[in-house]
Amino acid sequence: MIFALLSMIPHQYSSIKFKQSNYKGSLYAGNFADCTLNGFQSEYQRITEYGNTVFEEITKDIYFLEFAIKCKQRLTKESAGLLLLGLVLAGVYTFFKT
Repeated sequence: MIFALLSMIPHQYSSIKFKQSNYKGSLYAGNFADCTLNGFQSEYQRITEYGNTVFEEITKDIYFLEFAIKCKQRLTKESAGLLLLGLVLAGVYTFFKT
């Protein structure tokens, strides 16, 4: 259950590549929720000033989302494996106890 709960927690950009890139993740709400209104508006003004900047931001966001999704998939796979193992062990225990 712990792994299942960990896989349900909202993601954060926490990979080493993200930290080294100095990218702020402007399109993900969790990254600008603590920002002031003026900071938020100036950041979106910077993004939408040129059309290619929007696509660059989207591309970077998708790239760093991949790391969060990969982590969640690993946790989900581990929790499913542990659930199946627990079910098998419970069945074996019940079978041999009776």
